[in-house]
Amino acid sequence: MSDLIMQIKIKKRIYKKKITGLIILLVGVIIIFNSCSGKKENATQTEIVTLQNETESITDIIDNSNNQIADKQALHLASDAQFITEISAINLNKYLDFEPMYTWSEIKILGWSSDSKIAYSDKKYMDGRGGIITTVVIFDLVNDKILWENALDSEDYGGYDDNIIYDNAFNNFIMNFIDICGINKIEFLKTEFLKSPIIHNNQTVNITVDKKEKSDDDWEEDMSSIFGNIGSYKIIAENQIGKKIIHEKSFRLAAVNVVVCGYFISPFEDRALIVIGEYVRVFEGCDIEYKFIGCHLSNGFR
Repeated sequence: MSDLIMQIKIKKRIYKKKITGLIILLVGVIIIFNSCSGKKENATQTEIVTLQNETESITDIIDNSNNQIADKQALHLASDAQFITEISAINLNKYLDFEPMYTWSEIKILGWSSDSKIAYSDKKYMDGRGGIITTVVIFDLVNDKILWENALDSEDYGGYDDNIIYDNAFNNFIMNFIDICGINKIEFLKTEFLKSPIIHNNQTVNITVDKKEKSDDDWEEDMSSIFGNIGSYKIIAENQIGKKIIHEKSFRLAAVNVVVCGYFISPFEDRALIVIGEYVRVFEGCDIEYKFIGCHLSNGFR
């Protein structure tokens, strides 16, 4: 955490330099204005001293404001960094009726915006080769698209155990992510992971998976025993008004199973984040891969 604090101090100095530039510009404007507003072409010594005192007074006031702004920004940055590093990963398997063979991902839903975006992190322990890859993402809940992502691989820094080089890289990685979240107007806050069906605003929305199996013509029995026999699926949301398809996918090979893991409710909109689990073949077994799907809870039902 001490390295993270050092990064915050550096950010604070950057903020102060940016504001100082504005101070210099403002003082220059004041000097020019005062010089041009005098009735005499040549200012007297008294007028020059008065102008210098006024300029120093204004500079002191703005410099004090500069420090206060930088302090507030640094405190806000420290709070965001602490939230991201200390919030617990979510057990996205807690509502499943089976125990996955492997679960390599630790996912944190970190924040939301009022215009249908979320921020999350995925810390994945790499099966086989070892190491950790941490990915941070800004995700659009309207189009189910990744708007921005960045990844940090511990193996690029010689591992993650007691490694100051990796720790410093990780701190820089988080600081950059906080900046990107600010640009996207993401507010860092904790939301509860809930079990389907969705119950919100006195409405119930059921989320189901319509699975289509591979046909015998294009899928041999021994392949099914390895990869599963689900060739494609659709995610359907249904309320008292009607239904809508919110996601569909075809697998290049197949999946063993596709399940609804649960959901989160946006704190700002009538919208949910649905978590789908694709149980697929990986190195030496099967792993559940999570997919995020946005669902407006009022519009689009027929």
